[in-house]
Amino acid sequence: MKNNLINNIQNKHKTIFIYLCLILFVPLLFSLSIQFIQFENIAYTVNWILDHRIPFFMGYILIVLLYLALLCIGSFGFATASTGAISFVLAIINYYKCKFRNEPFLPWDLTSSSELKQIIPQLKIEPTLAIIFCILVYLTLIYFTRKIKIKKPPSLKIRIIVRTAAFFVILFIGLKYINITFFNDAFLNNLNISINNWEQAETYNNNGVVSAFVLNSANLAINVPDSYSKQKMTEINNDIKELTSKNNKNNIKKIKPNIIIIMSEGFWDVTNLPGINFENELLPTIKHLQDNYISGYNFSPKFGGGTSNVEFEALTGFANQFLPPNSVPYEQYILEPSFSIAKYLKNNGYSTLAIHSNNREFWNRNNAYKNLYFDNFIAADNFENPELKRGLISDMEVSQKIISEFEKNRSKNDKPLFNYTVTMQNHMAYSSDKWNESEIVKFRSNNLSNSVVDGLKDLATGLNYSDKALKYLIDYFEKIGEPTIIVFFGDHMNLLGDYTEQVFEETGYLKKGYTDLDKDFNLYRTPIVVWNNYTEFKCELGNISTFQLLPTVMDIFDLDMPMYYKYLNEIKNVSKGYARSVVLDELGNPSYNLNNNQKEIYNKFNMIQYDQMFGNQYSSDLFE
Repeated sequence: MKNNLINNIQNKHKTIFIYLCLILFVPLLFSLSIQFIQFENIAYTVNWILDHRIPFFMGYILIVLLYLALLCIGSFGFATASTGAISFVLAIINYYKCKFRNEPFLPWDLTSSSELKQIIPQLKIEPTLAIIFCILVYLTLIYFTRKIKIKKPPSLKIRIIVRTAAFFVILFIGLKYINITFFNDAFLNNLNISINNWEQAETYNNNGVVSAFVLNSANLAINVPDSYSKQKMTEINNDIKELTSKNNKNNIKKIKPNIIIIMSEGFWDVTNLPGINFENELLPTIKHLQDNYISGYNFSPKFGGGTSNVEFEALTGFANQFLPPNSVPYEQYILEPSFSIAKYLKNNGYSTLAIHSNNREFWNRNNAYKNLYFDNFIAADNFENPELKRGLISDMEVSQKIISEFEKNRSKNDKPLFNYTVTMQNHMAYSSDKWNESEIVKFRSNNLSNSVVDGLKDLATGLNYSDKALKYLIDYFEKIGEPTIIVFFGDHMNLLGDYTEQVFEETGYLKKGYTDLDKDFNLYRTPIVVWNNYTEFKCELGNISTFQLLPTVMDIFDLDMPMYYKYLNEIKNVSKGYARSVVLDELGNPSYNLNNNQKEIYNKFNMIQYDQMFGNQYSSDLFE
């Protein structure tokens, strides 16, 4: 009997030991796999873990807690399969997002599933050896852990009570753990753990995928600006009213032209890349407008993706700089009626129309446009048998749609039209096999990688077609009698080649030994051209932030605008833009450091933006 008791104790201890080993070992393998998928090199991964033990361990603990929570629901096999699935989905999405967009998978990307489903078919996704190896490990773990049985209490009621209680205890421990580690500034500072909000790839490389993802979730919260109050907002309102009243233009009658804004997907001037010689002028329309009309450069808040964030700045005059980094306003904040220039113009007698030549649910535009006061929204499903280029609705087709919608508006009423159009033709990823050989533009280059040349063939050909589509649109409006302004600009630059800065380094666009500021400035500039059919005014805008674009255009053409836009025009006397912690001075030159005047104006800017988007809207009269 004594021997049986000893054997039972030993067996029990052995079982507990096996359970404990599985609980610690399986999550460890998943933690290793997540990093291995990211780095694709096992030796580098091991060395990275040794050099980044604390953030790696912090993330590993989270996976252990997840594994324990899932054990409360099912068997070891279930917990292994579920934890592994969550881990590998995180790792694989992060890997491909870094590859194609040069930024990692972030918490707010979880709300972008509709965009993800649309983009995936356009990408050349091939599983890496690291992914294949880790999936094999995953399947092996499932095979073995499903054989481990947990001894169950005899009563079903007791099993449910015990498992439920254990689940909530683990949930409580997990939340406490996150609060005292990931969301504790003092703790993080002591361990030199931080987030680089404007270089998230660096954050993920320093902290690991799991820890960086959780660290970023703190950015989902909106911080109230210091000193925000009704009294402070009243002071700011009075200051702005006094400032803008000094420079009011007193025209007896103001023209109300049609205003057409085209934000061209992935449009940037590849002719600025040194050492690329095109057989024919690649962008003749853009060059003509630059020489004879109004032009400059849009200092975009995004690179490689995030089109709707650029659009948000253009339509509202607000800045991504004062929102949680890499958040998506259309999906997170524009969830009820909000200010936009469309609202202002609608209230001043305009018809308002949005066009996007792709899925209307992309970036939640279907709801966002309603909340930004557009009368109508034309999306891909409103195009009948459209011409396709690169498998996407062509920019020429979009120009024709703009014209047809303008004519419909003119036939229905005498209201001028405000139209904001977002194209899709030149969306990443880039590969010359998307064109017939006869269509591809010809160019010469030296010492460029085959992958860069291949991507450049695709993008350059697409840009050439976009240029032709813009000319088609201008040719039409040159012939009509109604005053019309057309604003054309690119949303962001893109990667080519191996999805790094390779194209910019190989061509010398980024010079050898370039600094972070060189990169943060030169990879965020896209062309702006402004045409009209009723004045001959010509000027160079220089570099301006996207939120300055429409206030600048409305000021040039002496159009009615909200007082807030007048304030944005006054801001340009001190700063012509602010994005990703890069501030432009009054000449459009970049810096990471704000001077005292810039700090003052952007503190006011932040306060007004917070008040309108999240606060009590004490400053509403600035937007009327």
